Amino acid sequence: MYIHEAVKQALEQKCYITDKRPDVDVDTPLVIEPTDTHMCCILHHPRQKGKKYPFWHPSARDLMSDTWELFKE
Repeated sequence: MYIHEAVKQALEQKCYITDKRPDVDVDTPLVIEPTDTHMCCILHHPRQKGKKYPFWHPSARDLMSDTWELFKE
């Protein structure tokens, strides 16, 4: 699904989103927590529990991708 669809569902279900593009390294997927807070969208690294990186800056390619999915821990 497109990012706007994934974000809407993630906010409703209180979960994250991830992009499953075939060319994205599957060992370290982007896991993003969409928020409306001052921290914007927060990038999480699945291997570093509790570590958060605020202010995710998506590329145009990220925004145009249609392979976004919900990510639930």
